[in-house]
Amino acid sequence: MGWIHSIKVQSPNGAELTDFLLLDMEAGKGEPIYPLELLQAYLPDGVVCYFSAINYYELTTQVVAHHHVARLNPPRAKKSVEAVDTTEPDLSGETVERNPLGTDIFHFEDVGYYLNKRDISLVPGIQFRVVSPRCWLRITTLEQTLLDALMQPVRCGGEAVVLEAWETGVKQIDADRMVEHLAKIQRDDLDRRVGAVLEMIGADFAASTLGHRLNAIRERLMTQDLPEISLLAGFEFPERNNTWKVRTP
Repeated sequence: MGWIHSIKVQSPNGAELTDFLLLDMEAGKGEPIYPLELLQAYLPDGVVCYFSAINYYELTTQVVAHHHVARLNPPRAKKSVEAVDTTEPDLSGETVERNPLGTDIFHFEDVGYYLNKRDISLVPGIQFRVVSPRCWLRITTLEQTLLDALMQPVRCGGEAVVLEAWETGVKQIDADRMVEHLAKIQRDDLDRRVGAVLEMIGADFAASTLGHRLNAIRERLMTQDLPEISLLAGFEFPERNNTWKVRTP
């Protein structure tokens, strides 16, 4: 009857074949597949995030180079979001390089799709969005997506995409929601990055709850001798923001 349509994807070398079947009355008519549907179908209880979320909220004009879905794990011992671990032990006990984008699960229309494992305590901002009659997305909020861009810039498309996303998204930020996310994540270095990036792009949240939170942090920083951090974890920048003790482009 033409209700079932096979979606052809390419699996990484040595990986188990991923097979998608689209069940829809219109399935046989060759309608384009929404990439984020594949992510949610691959991991129904996962969270669409990183570059995929940036693209969903139309925060960049760049072509999406990779998509991401995350499996949320129980909280681990806290460490600085500055640390970007790109190694993992293999079965022999030796350290091997790990793809910074995550685990390559399949490719569709020449774009890589990646699975990531994330600490649930770092992802308080999750919401559901209806994208079609057959698909609901479990995706990070716009505010969480912007925070993720500071913590994992490589997975979010790199420096240019992240800075464009903040310049575009700052007009849409819900200040109360951003404060709620920051309070739950409880990362001093993330608060500092948010303050620095808002100052760099000239955004004024002084009269909002976000402004009050950042002002309290700014006053505390004046009395503390803290090491500098980079605006984007894993990147090096030449300029120094003395207020936030953050290196910026």
